[in-house]
Amino acid sequence: MSALKGAVDRMRLGDPAGAQSLLAPLLAREPKNPEALRLLAMSYRMLGAAARAEEAFRAAIAADKKNPACHAEYAAFLESLGRVKEAERAFRAALAVNRRYAPAAAGLSLLLLDQGRATEALQATTPLAADPKAGFGLRATHARAQHESGRLDDAETTLRNLLAEDPRQPQVHLDLAELVWMRTGEADAALAAIDEAIAKLPGLPLMRIIKARVLTQIGRGADAPAQIDEALKAAPDEPSLLAARARLSGAEGLAFAEKALAANPDDTDMLALAAQAAIAAGKAEQADQWAARLVARNPQHQFFLALQATAWRMLDDPRYGELYDYARTVNVTELATPKGWPNLTAYLADLAGGLNGMHKLRAHPFGQSVRGGSQVNILTAKHPAVAAIHAALEPPVRQTLEKIAASGHPLAGRNTGAWRYTGMWSVRLRSSGYHDNHVHPAGWLSSACYVELPKLTGEEGFLKFGEPGLRLATPLPAEKLVEPKPGRLVLFPSYMWHGTVPFTSEPARLTFAFDLVPA
Repeated sequence: MSALKGAVDRMRLGDPAGAQSLLAPLLAREPKNPEALRLLAMSYRMLGAAARAEEAFRAAIAADKKNPACHAEYAAFLESLGRVKEAERAFRAALAVNRRYAPAAAGLSLLLLDQGRATEALQATTPLAADPKAGFGLRATHARAQHESGRLDDAETTLRNLLAEDPRQPQVHLDLAELVWMRTGEADAALAAIDEAIAKLPGLPLMRIIKARVLTQIGRGADAPAQIDEALKAAPDEPSLLAARARLSGAEGLAFAEKALAANPDDTDMLALAAQAAIAAGKAEQADQWAARLVARNPQHQFFLALQATAWRMLDDPRYGELYDYARTVNVTELATPKGWPNLTAYLADLAGGLNGMHKLRAHPFGQSVRGGSQVNILTAKHPAVAAIHAALEPPVRQTLEKIAASGHPLAGRNTGAWRYTGMWSVRLRSSGYHDNHVHPAGWLSSACYVELPKLTGEEGFLKFGEPGLRLATPLPAEKLVEPKPGRLVLFPSYMWHGTVPFTSEPARLTFAFDLVPA
C-alpha cells in the first residue's frame, strides 16, 4: 500500500495523526510532493492545527498550481475560519485552473448562498448543472441556488429529477420536502416523495430519520418518534437512529444519547446531543461536563456556549449571571433614518412595502425558529428601502459595539469595532405565529428589528430571553421581555436563548433580523 493511500485510509478512520506518520517519510524524500502536502494539510485541519494546515495548503499549491483540488480544499479551510473573501478567491482560483471542477463550483455556490448572493451562486453552478458527470452534489447545490434565487419551479424540477435518478438521497428528499412545504403549506404534499421512497426502500433507515425531521418541522412532531422506533426494530444499535430518537425524546432521550455517544465517543455532534439530553433530564453536572468539552473544542460556537450557560443556571453557578448579564449585553435601540427619507416613519412604510413584496411563500423554512409565517433572505436585496437597511443599521450597530467594548463583559473579547453580516432575513408572522426559543450557532451578535406590527395586547409578540429551546423536565422560565415597537432594534449575544410570545391578530407582524461577527 502506498503512503498516500494509507494516509487517506487513516483519515477516513478518523486518525489524522496516523496519516501524518505515514506521510512523514515520503515528505522527507520528496518535500515538494503536492499530493502528500495536500493530505498533510487536511490532517492538520482535522487536528485543529490551523496555522500548520494553512502552511501545508500553501506549500501544496506552490508545488502544483494547476491542481484544482488543492485550491478548493484550501478554500473550504479558509471558509471554516470565517475568512470568506479569501475563500471566495481560492474557489475562483480552482475554477480558473479547471472551470468544470464540480467541487469548486459547488463550494463557491454554497459560499455565495451563505452571503445571500443567490444570483451569483446560480451562475457558479449553471455551467455544470446539465452534465450528469458533474455529480449529485453539484446538481443538488444547483437546486438550492435555484430555490434561493426565486426559480422555484426549476428548483422543484431539479430535485425531482435527482430523486428519479436515485431515490436514496436523504438530503435531496429533505430539500424537496422543504420547498414543497414552503410553497404549499400542505403536510401531505411535503411528505409524498419521502413516503414513496420508504415504500420502495423499507430497509433504508435514513428515510425514516428524514421523515421524522420533516414531521417535526411541519407541526406533526407527535408522529415523529414512531418513525424512528420502526427503524430501530431492524437496527437497534444504529447510532444515527439512536441520535434521532434522542432528539425527539426530551428528558427520556438521555439513554438514547448516551448509547449513541458510546458508539462515537469523540463525535462532536453526539457530544452536543448528550449535553442537550442531560439538560432536558435535569442532569446538570453531567451536562456541564459535556458542555465544557464542547466549548473547549470550539470556544466561539454559540450553541455550545448556550448549553454550558444552561447547565450553569441549573447549578446556580454564578458564571451564568456573568454570561447572561442582560443589562450589559442586550441593547435596545432604534434604526437610524437613512438618506432619502424625511423621517423614520416614512422609511418604515417604504421598507414594509419592499419586504412584504418579497414574502411570496406560504410557510416557514425547515431548521429555523419561525412558526406560522414565512422567512426570506434579504442581505443583498435590490429594493431601495431594503437595500438601505445597511445604512439604517450603521449608527446603532456602531454604538452597540462601543457599549460592549466599554462594558468589561467577556463578550468584548472578540470586539474589533468592525463587523460583517453573516446573514440577514425578514420574517412575516401570521396570527398565532411565533419564534421557537433558539440561539444562532455561527453568530456573535444577533438581532430583532420591528417594521410593521398588528395591534397587540398584554405581552403578545414580546421578545423573550433566557427560556431554553429544549424540552426540560423542569422548565426554566424567560428572564427578560422586550416590547416590540416599529423601528425598535434589539441587539444581543448570539448564544442567548430567545424566542417570542405568540400573538392573535389578523394583520401580519413584519420584522427583519441579522447575525454579525467581528471583521
